[in-house]
Amino acid sequence: MFVTDPFSSTSTRLASILSDYGYDVELCDVDLCSDGDASFEFLLGYSDSRTCSLFVFDLDFLRKQKPLGEVVDCLITFREQVCRVPNILLSSSFGRDDFGVDRLPIADASLRLPVARGRIAAAIAEARTNNALWQRRLEDRSLQQVMTGGGALCVPKAGLQRPRARRQRSALRG
Repeated sequence: MFVTDPFSSTSTRLASILSDYGYDVELCDVDLCSDGDASFEFLLGYSDSRTCSLFVFDLDFLRKQKPLGEVVDCLITFREQVCRVPNILLSSSFGRDDFGVDRLPIADASLRLPVARGRIAAAIAEARTNNALWQRRLEDRSLQQVMTGGGALCVPKAGLQRPRARRQRSALRG
């Protein structure tokens, strides 16, 4: 899923590159932060009803619809709801590509527009790696919330859950 301006030549080129990498790309121009959360609910439903393996958000496009703060709030909420799907954030305002973990609450990787084919491949690889870390962080937060009487956040993939018994035994050995 590529949330972008479908009429932009940059979007069309990036969609073509993603298709070349084997992704079934669907351009989506929904207003992520619309009143009534209808579009937000659409994206959540879309991710539940289909097997999504990657989300790409064009921040420049989203900023044309809402102020940056509102867009960031929506992306944070979306990340917590759809934590298992890696996502990449694109913007011409980024100083450089960022594959670190500072932006994990909103994205697994960030690319400065315009992007080249090789940078997209690197971003996808890093987004997958960073998403596993994001899921572990959410798992830890969920465990803390459940222990204090709150509800669990997004449940990560079974293969990414930490082996608690082994960790407990290691702590006892000391």
